[in-house]
Amino acid sequence: MWLLITNHIMSEVWKPIKGYEGFYEVSSFGRVKSLASAWRNQNSSGFYLTNKILKIARDKGGYQVVGITKNKKYKMAKVHRLAAEAFISNHENKPCVNHKDGIKANNFVENLEWCTYKENTKHAIDSGLITYYSRFKKVKQLTKDGDLIKVWSSMSEAKKKTRASNIGSCCKGRLNHSGGFRWEYA
Repeated sequence: MWLLITNHIMSEVWKPIKGYEGFYEVSSFGRVKSLASAWRNQNSSGFYLTNKILKIARDKGGYQVVGITKNKKYKMAKVHRLAAEAFISNHENKPCVNHKDGIKANNFVENLEWCTYKENTKHAIDSGLITYYSRFKKVKQLTKDGDLIKVWSSMSEAKKKTRASNIGSCCKGRLNHSGGFRWEYA
């Protein structure tokens, strides 16, 4: 696969997933594939070899994930982390992988970087992905029809009903509702 980005043609590079060598690979474009394996068709005596690009799902936080298996143990893995582990050196042993453009679905290696939790949070605040003080703003809990149920003193207090990050997404217009309610800044 080839991609043209600002007059540069980039080819997709595949590398083994750490701990799953021989079973799965991740690409520089943020795709994951299972490697060729033999399987028998029930209606035939032949064996088939196939590589398969895995379907990507999203977890509750909006990150892209894939299901991988080894020794009959199934695991959901975040695609951006798999790509970073395969392609980006982490000499400082930083624990987080940051999306430079803030788009969780953009798992191209050029868009990823290792960072600390503090650097990751600072990036999110600096780029407007989260507002530090928004966690302390009053929020209104509404029915799906828009009727006021309660005014909470902060998202942190309201998270008893649903995740604070989802409340923030509702207040910013990214989600319509969360936990069966609509949410708005008061």
